[in-house]
Parts: sequence; structure tokens; C-alpha cells
Amino acid sequence: MVLQLQIGKKDLCLKWSKEGVWQELNAALVGKGRSQMGRQSCPGAAVIDSQTVKLSSCTKSWSYQ
Repeated sequence: MVLQLQIGKKDLCLKWSKEGVWQELNAALVGKGRSQMGRQSCPGAAVIDSQTVKLSSCTKSWSYQ
């Protein structure tokens, strides 16, 4: 509570964002949730669910099928 009086809520959120606190908190919560479900805290693979990739503003979209 003292911290909130000295620094406004908006300023505190911006400070935490710049310091990476939100990213660390998110990673910790995701890891804990995965552990509670019986999974490893860090996933071993990722799935990209997109078939169309825009290459640049000068080219057309490319689709893999």
C-alpha cells in the first residue's frame, strides 16, 4: 500500500513492464499451471497454426498446402 501511495498504479505498471516483471510472472504462472496438469513446466515443442505467411509489403501472400 505504501508503494502505491508513492508511485501511481499506472507508473507502477509501466515500471514493471519495462523491468520484465509481467513476463516473469506470466512464465511462472504458466509453468505452475502446466505442472499441476502433470506436464513439464516448459513445453518441448510448439505448433504454428497458420498456412498463409505475408512475406513483405512488396510481395503477395504465400500459402503452403
